[in-house]
Amino acid sequence: MAPPQDGSMAGTPSYSPSKSLTTVKDVQYGNNNSSPPKNAGQTGTKVMPLGVTKLETNLMKNTKFGMRRETFELVTVFIRLMLTTTAVVFAALFLVQNVVNYVQLQDVDKTFELSSISLAVVAQVGRERGLSGGYISSSGGANGDKVSAQRLVVDERVKEFQAFVKANSFSSEVTKTIDAVQEMLATLDAHRQKVTNLEVTGAYSLDWYSLLNFNLLSIGRKLPTVIYDTDMSNLMVSYIALGSVIEFAGIERGTFNTVLGAKSFTGNTFERVVRAMQTQQVHFETFQSYAPQDQLDKYTSTVTGSDVNQTSVFQGYALASANVADIPATYPGLTLDTWWATRSAVIDLQIQVLDYSKTQLASKADEVFATNRQSLIFSVIGTFASSVSAIYLTVGAIVGFKRFKRIEEKRQTFINNVQHHMSMRLQKADANKLKGDVQKIGQAANSIEQHQAITIKDSDSIEAMVNKFDEDLAEIEEESSVPAWQAETNFGLHD
Repeated sequence: MAPPQDGSMAGTPSYSPSKSLTTVKDVQYGNNNSSPPKNAGQTGTKVMPLGVTKLETNLMKNTKFGMRRETFELVTVFIRLMLTTTAVVFAALFLVQNVVNYVQLQDVDKTFELSSISLAVVAQVGRERGLSGGYISSSGGANGDKVSAQRLVVDERVKEFQAFVKANSFSSEVTKTIDAVQEMLATLDAHRQKVTNLEVTGAYSLDWYSLLNFNLLSIGRKLPTVIYDTDMSNLMVSYIALGSVIEFAGIERGTFNTVLGAKSFTGNTFERVVRAMQTQQVHFETFQSYAPQDQLDKYTSTVTGSDVNQTSVFQGYALASANVADIPATYPGLTLDTWWATRSAVIDLQIQVLDYSKTQLASKADEVFATNRQSLIFSVIGTFASSVSAIYLTVGAIVGFKRFKRIEEKRQTFINNVQHHMSMRLQKADANKLKGDVQKIGQAANSIEQHQAITIKDSDSIEAMVNKFDEDLAEIEEESSVPAWQAETNFGLHD
């Protein structure tokens, strides 16, 4: 019997592991077929992982879409919150600014009114100051009745001032100035008594009244710095500057009145007169810089005439009389009464312009107040609208956030289910693979056992054939009487 051509024993079944065991390629494509999917190996083709079905792939794609939707919801919530915060902040700032402006304008309005009352007091105190100086310098021989009458006028103005202060509240800075004025007013009667008794010098009396007027003027000097409207601020500056011009004109009048009462300059009265004239010029230049053109025209058309011209002449006499022993005698017509009347007339003309400036300022203040009230109303409406919008946006943000949380929870649950599903399929695939491998191993073991049985059977057959050959050889030897070794040689059993 000829042996098989493939080298195996006759009757032995052939065994090829590559045809019975699950290959790596089978495992890769998640099936028990040895061939890959039709589109495997093509360029750009995605191969599903082990145990992943088309459904699971779609589920993963939906997960990615859910993540994009989640990002969109998160951005939407953020934008809503930003819009809410911006709307509330801007509305609050706008409202606060308008409330601050409104409160500030109310304080400015009261302070401006008090400043106007104060300027009226300043004008009358200035007259009392000048008359008192002439009274003192003449040792009580002049202006006695005029001083008494002027004190009554001052008292009426002071009562108006104190009544207004009592009825209103002011800023801390203005209140400090008011307290300084009230402190001096409390000693006004005492100072007057000293003047009446000639217990003070003309210079001391002049300084005392000037300090009182300085404090009164200080009430309005801070107003231009707290007014946000430029036109109104400029009007306030020009108003206060013109008031200062009038005050130092009064100082000039009072100081020179004292000089004429004594008939000559004494002590530092000449320097006082010169300084008063110079300070007037400084404040007048400020007035010219800030006053509108109509106020300047009003001043030019009002402060003119013979009294203005005569005052200029008397001022020239005063500047030329530093060392004159008897001024009235040197300059006929320049007496205590003529100087007082002439200089007071010019101051009264300046007060007319001051009243005109006050009217303009009050009109502008009403305009600014009206604008501020409108702005305040609009800001309240805007704040209400922005608050409603903020509430809407906040609710929308809360709803969006809750929606985002729900999407997040659903997405996480979805991912967990997909992962669990994939894990179960992987476990099932691994179990099927293992089961198939065990079966193949069992088949291989059976084949080996069969092969061994066949080998044992073939060995018994060979042994029987050898025994049969030995028996035939013995018979031949007996029949031919040929030695056994020779017979073996003849049969080719030995070389």
